[in-house]
Amino acid sequence: STDFFFAVSNAWRYRDYVIRSFNDDKPYDQFVVEQMAGDLLPNDANVTDEQKAERLIATGFLALGPWLVGLPRDEQLLMDIVDLQIDKVSRSMLGLTATCARCHDHKFDPIPQTDYFALAGILRSTKTLDGQQGNNGPYLDWVRRPLPESPEAATARKKSTERHAAKMAALEAELENSETTEPRRMSILDELDLLKGEPPGPPMAAAVT
Repeated sequence: STDFFFAVSNAWRYRDYVIRSFNDDKPYDQFVVEQMAGDLLPNDANVTDEQKAERLIATGFLALGPWLVGLPRDEQLLMDIVDLQIDKVSRSMLGLTATCARCHDHKFDPIPQTDYFALAGILRSTKTLDGQQGNNGPYLDWVRRPLPESPEAATARKKSTERHAAKMAALEAELENSETTEPRRMSILDELDLLKGEPPGPPMAAAVT
């Protein structure tokens, strides 16, 4: 629906969530609830970190779409996103189109404008795009949320972060060494570019909040 497409980091997590749900024969009502409000489901002591992460990833259903990002915050844009979300929900879960009711009551279906805007109000209160600060001022970007981690995973990630920092420091020190040859300098710069492009961090998901 737009002329611009942007790669969404971690979008693959939602794809894998859908595949797992089908393979595990997940009950349809649970499948729907997780995608519509997975981040709001109660997390008691019996809910594992893996289940918490799964619920958050499921909200990628609402988060992912042909939104225009990188633009200044605009109320029209945000309402257009809500309209696309309603279209996605009504087509996939209700088997009908409901977005005509943005402008008028449906002529042959019992879908009045009041119902459309009742759902629109719920989705508008959900943050799909987040504000980021760029060189030219604030702009809209995808919401990325950290996933819950077990203590073991957090410890392993911390060690990985320390190794990453140590490797970068060693390469930068070698780069500053006057005895380093020019071919080696070029190789170091390439390595540093790769390391800077893939900094270790907590697992993230494209989600809503």
